Amino acid sequence: MTKPFHTLYMRLSFLLFTTFCLFIASCRKDPIIPISASPCDTTYHRTYTLDTIHPSEYLMAYPGSWWEYDNGNKVECVEWDYMPVYEQSKNENGCPFIESNYAYYPRLIGASNKYISGNSALNINQHPYNTTTTPIILEHGEIQHYSGNSTTDYYTTVTKQIHETFDSIEINGTLFYDVINIRTQYKRSYHELAGGGPTDATHAYYAKGVGLLQLVSYINSDGTGEEEGEIHKSITDFFIAPH
Repeated sequence: MTKPFHTLYMRLSFLLFTTFCLFIASCRKDPIIPISASPCDTTYHRTYTLDTIHPSEYLMAYPGSWWEYDNGNKVECVEWDYMPVYEQSKNENGCPFIESNYAYYPRLIGASNKYISGNSALNINQHPYNTTTTPIILEHGEIQHYSGNSTTDYYTTVTKQIHETFDSIEINGTLFYDVINIRTQYKRSYHELAGGGPTDATHAYYAKGVGLLQLVSYINSDGTGEEEGEIHKSITDFFIAPH
């Protein structure tokens, strides 16, 4: 092989090798790097009003009012408290949207229910911005059902309704008029779909224009029979502030 021909052969070989490497490189796909979605920010909208939310005629939670019971419990309504009610939803982008509407609600001390809104207790949790209502007073014919696991051992179904009405009732020597008995039944079972199991009940007596008069509990009884329940507390004195 002559020297010029050998040089030409080497140049062609190098050119073919280079072209082959470029071809292989062009066919190789780069790894796909996922693009993380931008953070979904929460939007807050606040509405400030001067609305005053009044209690039911059977709760009478007006600032300055108080109720004393024979178990030593004293409940007082101390003020109109400016509090938010939260509503959570999602905006058009699917991001959290939290709306808070501020108004004045009666605040109680000495009671398990701190705020009252009409017939219900208002449960306000400012972290994580959540508001729920728990009915206290129900209308005639209205029935409330809810259920859940109260412990890991059994499942509880709760039923709440007006059980009785009285034109008048006497408690600790005082006659009260237009009284309703709100019965709450707690039925336990060891599986969500299973029947049976013991039933407990509480009877809460409320007088129109006064509030809670008496709280009675029944253990292993639905509270509909003739058996006597355990009286937890009965009203001894009260004052309803002008409103």
